[in-house]
Amino acid sequence: MRRDRVSLLAAGVCAALGGACGCSAAPRTPDRRAGDKPAHAGAPEPARRPADGRNRKEPERQAKSPAREEAARLLARGDELRNSGRHEEAAAAYSEAVKAAPDMAEAYGARGRTRGTRGDMEGAIADATEAISLDPTGAEAYGIRAAAYAQKGDLGRAVADYGRLIGLRPDDETSYNARGLAEARAGDLDAAIADFTKAVELKPDFAEAHSNRGCTRLAAGDIEGALADHDRALELEPGRAAAWFNRGVARMRKGDIEKAIEDYTKAIELDQASSEARCNRGVAYAAAGENRRAAGDYDAAVALNPDDPRAYYNRALLRMREGDHDRAIADYTKVIVLEPGAAEAYSNRAGEYEATGDLDRAVADYNVAILLRPDDLRAYFGRGAAYARRGDQDLAITDFTRVIEAEPRHVPAWSARGLIYYGRGDNERAIADLTRAIELAPDWAGLYNTRGLAYRAAGRRDLAAADFARAVELKPGYAEAYLNRGVEHAATGRREEARRDFARAVELDPDGEAGRAAAEESARLGR
Repeated sequence: MRRDRVSLLAAGVCAALGGACGCSAAPRTPDRRAGDKPAHAGAPEPARRPADGRNRKEPERQAKSPAREEAARLLARGDELRNSGRHEEAAAAYSEAVKAAPDMAEAYGARGRTRGTRGDMEGAIADATEAISLDPTGAEAYGIRAAAYAQKGDLGRAVADYGRLIGLRPDDETSYNARGLAEARAGDLDAAIADFTKAVELKPDFAEAHSNRGCTRLAAGDIEGALADHDRALELEPGRAAAWFNRGVARMRKGDIEKAIEDYTKAIELDQASSEARCNRGVAYAAAGENRRAAGDYDAAVALNPDDPRAYYNRALLRMREGDHDRAIADYTKVIVLEPGAAEAYSNRAGEYEATGDLDRAVADYNVAILLRPDDLRAYFGRGAAYARRGDQDLAITDFTRVIEAEPRHVPAWSARGLIYYGRGDNERAIADLTRAIELAPDWAGLYNTRGLAYRAAGRRDLAAADFARAVELKPGYAEAYLNRGVEHAATGRREEARRDFARAVELDPDGEAGRAAAEESARLGR
């Protein structure tokens, strides 16, 4: 009993495991414009500032004391160091400026910005907070603190600080764009779209905001609106790899696979180092049935970023579909090493272990998947199937029952539990479960065939014959159903009908179990 595998398709840039997808044809998290240099990753710096990046106070205020003059000199030196990429030395210069003038908000802001660039978000927040306490009207400090909060994932505080920044700079399009990014990450799509819209109203040629609004519209289900935004972003900045990537995601969501491949290919041409574009193009190739090209892209994505679990995950899906179980297991194992909380990887690896007959490892992986996601019905069903194959029928029934209680319309669970009941000789329960499954899926031929076996075992041969006939009607190439109907014909003296059914079973499955059994029944009938 095999189960569906779950692709990692969710919001994100080749969505992250456990949240959004692995590489995927899903909406990309709104991004910065390529080439922008934000104060901290995840949000652009506030605009409307001098070229050195800070809002200088009036010279007469800074020149009131030798201490402030020394602090200004140190700030200028820090700026030079920061602009040359020497951030540690810049931070030291800014610290000296803080010592020289501990009441100068600008010095704290400069150090906070540099701390954020170096990944010290707590330090950035502390410095920005001090700057705000010294000068509550200093817009830049709110932007620095908001970006640090966003980087930490404290999106509520980030949105609040961006709101304060907008209050001080109501005409700054980059502030609306930055708040939109935080709102989108927080799942407030309507608010994010409104902010991106305000950004493009303030600056109609703001390509990044068009692209971000397109990503957010896609997350909200507005595919056409997303495509229109990405088209506009590409009109404005055709050399921007992220814009091609994002439109490829939207086209993939629309089902336009060929166009998506074209966009991902353009993104790769513009950014040869993009493992994300390789990964997503691989997903598109796989959807188009071009498995060799998909594998090539996944291999390239792994080579470009060997620590990203998403390419391994999608390559594992491809290998699984091709029946390459051992290498699929190896890829899922790599995903688990990189992302120990990846429930999907445990569940899918369990399925591959089951396919190789390693039922103990399959059960162990399903156990972990269930621990990570206690409501994952797919893992319960998979574990039930592994238990059934291992002979642990009571445990299998418990898992299938759990699935049925949570999802009463889960046909495979009704069918699987009914099959176990049949195997145990509990024919009435088997018939009840299979009847419910048939009510939910009246065109599933296999259900009729299995219920027919239960009816036969219960001595209700007329109902068994009717079920086998219905199975053949629904699936004319169903050798096992012809065999079983032939047995019923033979049991009721309809020898010619039985011979025809046995002959048909042999014709359909000459080398299989049903064909061999039909040949034996036919020979027995002839004696």
